[in-house]
Amino acid sequence: MSDLVINFDELHTAVNRMIQVRAIFDAAHGDAAVAAQHVGHGGLEHKIREFSDEWDIKRSRIVAAIVLLSDHYQAVVQTMHDLDSGLCDQIRAAAVEATQRANFITTGATVSPPLVARAVI
Repeated sequence: MSDLVINFDELHTAVNRMIQVRAIFDAAHGDAAVAAQHVGHGGLEHKIREFSDEWDIKRSRIVAAIVLLSDHYQAVVQTMHDLDSGLCDQIRAAAVEATQRANFITTGATVSPPLVARAVI
């Protein structure tokens, strides 16, 4: 059976990086409109504004994708925490049951508290 290793530090780092990248894109509002008015050429000014408007649209799409990725990373972190916690609970329950069975077999004493049922994933 393979070992399952969950590196929570790496998962949290990935989430934090996505948050940082989003903050960078959110703050990347350009000043192209201000620059455009200073170029001194109407055609060039129009092209700069056009490029700026298109970039704003693309940037908003990138931010939306980053938000989606960040949400997915956070869901993975939560799922891994839940899985880790659930597996620990199952191991504890199995250990209690094994101890109770061993005590009953070796001493013949009644098992108290009642046997704990093992959870199944």
